[in-house]
Amino acid sequence: MNFNPDDPTPESDPAPESDIAPTAPDRGVAAGSSILETFAYDTAEVVRREHRLLVGDGLPLLPSLSRRTAVLVVADNDQTLAQLKRIKRYLNEVKPVIVAVGLAADTLRSRGLKADVVVVGDQVPSAKTLKSVRDLVVLGVTDHPAGRAHHLQTGLDPIAVALLLANTAAPAVIAGVGLPVGLGAHLDAASTGTFLARLSSAQRLVDADALAELYDGRIRPRHVLLALLLATVAVVAAIATTDVGQQWWTDGWIHDGWNWVREQVR
Repeated sequence: MNFNPDDPTPESDPAPESDIAPTAPDRGVAAGSSILETFAYDTAEVVRREHRLLVGDGLPLLPSLSRRTAVLVVADNDQTLAQLKRIKRYLNEVKPVIVAVGLAADTLRSRGLKADVVVVGDQVPSAKTLKSVRDLVVLGVTDHPAGRAHHLQTGLDPIAVALLLANTAAPAVIAGVGLPVGLGAHLDAASTGTFLARLSSAQRLVDADALAELYDGRIRPRHVLLALLLATVAVVAAIATTDVGQQWWTDGWIHDGWNWVREQVR
């Protein structure tokens, strides 16, 4: 404490910075920094262990995924059914190859859809579902018959493997249903592989909610009307170049018709 004899009110020295208790925002920033540091460490470890698979080396070559234009990767969560419903038109019209993760194959079957590829980790679909699958990829050591399955020894989670397999087809679009979205969904160590797999296919990957907004295969009445108007203009222009057309123009038929078309376009 500093004491000035001329000042009756003594002033306290400021507390050392190290003695100041952190505020709530400071603690939140520190916690967030710690989480991100752990995430960065986990990510580096996955890259070190699984770099071959992350760049597409060592993945099984599946006939179902041979050079397809569209692939759908489906994981099982509480949004899967709703997202499948939202992209029903896309599925019916584009008919993508479907890669299911674990129990998502059963979910697809309940919607009348069949998975072409199933990636199995800890969660195994029903035997009836697996019977109709074209390609089965099994992670780790399991009791599945070796003759039917492609076995893959990896520490990556099944969703990551499904995305990497989809990417081997070099499709124009990989649509994701039930996939974790956003940084927060990937911060735990188990989802780090999925985060890296998403980066590997980032130029092709679109999530189902965004796809539902972007894709609309419907032909609306205004599209039909515009096509009819354009066809009418083309026919009128062709007739106008003939002798008969010139006579009609003189009589005012084409002129009146042209004015009618202009009014409709407006």
